[in-house]
Amino acid sequence: MKKKILGLAIVAMAATLIVGGTYAYLQSQTIEKTNSFTMASGITGEIAEPFWDGETFTGETLETNPLNNTGKTAATNYAPTDVIAKNPMVKNTSKGTEGYVAVKITYGKDITNYTQLSTFADIDFNTEKWSFNTDKTVAYYKTELAAGQKTEPVFTKVTIKKEADETTMKNFDITVKGFICQTDVKGFDTPQAALDEVFGAELTN
Repeated sequence: MKKKILGLAIVAMAATLIVGGTYAYLQSQTIEKTNSFTMASGITGEIAEPFWDGETFTGETLETNPLNNTGKTAATNYAPTDVIAKNPMVKNTSKGTEGYVAVKITYGKDITNYTQLSTFADIDFNTEKWSFNTDKTVAYYKTELAAGQKTEPVFTKVTIKKEADETTMKNFDITVKGFICQTDVKGFDTPQAALDEVFGAELTN
């Protein structure tokens, strides 16, 4: 995604002068100027959801989970009114490249979108910091992410509705995959447009 720029050196040519039928060479050399161009190291990212599995970003301290349990444990035998912790975030681990971020969300084999899940569960999607497609399967972070920064969580918990029962509840898996691209993708005015162009069907289908 990052254009590679080769190093370039400019050297002045020596002048020659013919005088009175004999060849006299006036000589001079300039100091050499080397113009070095170094490629960016690329763009990299990391995804973590510490409230789900108790693991956070590399080199960071784990935050206190306000629900006092890991969602991974709570989800193994869920029931009506249960609140299951899950807080996916993406970090730009690049050395100096700003990035646009998106995540792709899947809900399992039996449930393909949030509308189906919402018959028995609610997810507190962060619509202030993220924008979502209509079926809540793709989310785009609204602002660029500087190197070393992380996003706000896409959501923080899954709540099973109190009126859910065996006829409405289903087994489900919420999988979140992160995508990040450099911000200077030319010709696109929004993070969504740039991310859709760079990743195409891998992100949107």
